[in-house]
Amino acid sequence: MKGMQPILFELGPLTVYSYGVFVVFGFGVAAAVAYLLAKQAGLPSRRISDYLLATAFGGLLGARLWYLALRPEDAGSFWNWFAIGGGRLALAGGVAGGLAGLLAVIRWQRGVQGTGDRTGSTWRWLDIAAIAALAGLAAGRIGSLLNGDFLGTQTSLPWSIGYADQLASLVEGVRVHPLALYAAVLYAAIAVYGYRLWKLGAAGKAKPGLVFWVTVFLLGIVQVTLEAWHQSEEALFVGGIRAAVATGLILMGISLYVLVRRYRVGLAK
Repeated sequence: MKGMQPILFELGPLTVYSYGVFVVFGFGVAAAVAYLLAKQAGLPSRRISDYLLATAFGGLLGARLWYLALRPEDAGSFWNWFAIGGGRLALAGGVAGGLAGLLAVIRWQRGVQGTGDRTGSTWRWLDIAAIAALAGLAAGRIGSLLNGDFLGTQTSLPWSIGYADQLASLVEGVRVHPLALYAAVLYAAIAVYGYRLWKLGAAGKAKPGLVFWVTVFLLGIVQVTLEAWHQSEEALFVGGIRAAVATGLILMGISLYVLVRRYRVGLAK
């Protein structure tokens, strides 16, 4: 495996970036998965478009703001705040922003309709959102692979990847782990596991919300694990450890606490 293709093609003044294309593709995958699961769960499909738009907007906004908060020097001009074609998005911010957008719309709709959440449908939507988001992230990470913005450490494994591009000068001429591909496979695996767990919930064998918190816990594990092979000259540190690792540990800690306290995971009945 070799090479990278951050630009798919150019048409006059128009430049189409592979990263941007796969971000859109990832949202499409997430939307399709969410729609199908909501239909299976008997949730009102008329709300899906509202939820998807809120999640997409919140996710992009959160991912960009999180990235700029960590690297304010990249903000530059006003228009640079909206430049996402070549990457420059933070996963943690995208997850937080997407979740905030989804919850805001759910809360707003309930306020307009004057209804409560006695059926636990908020958690049912969050379970679906978790599976859909991971499926979308798996698809979107292919854009990271082509863009060369998630570089692994050096390796001689048969599936290693070699970059020969100025954007990846850190590893130019060196074969490295295809970290973005690892992420795509692991995200897809969590999505599949989440779906299997969700099917148990649909059969009444799991509480609403369990899928959400389990997938958050697994996402934290993946974040911490992949960072061990992440090669970056711009890695940020918090308290002596990488910010990405700190984020993953926080996700694991919060989700594990909720799983034990709310769902009694790991406790004898």
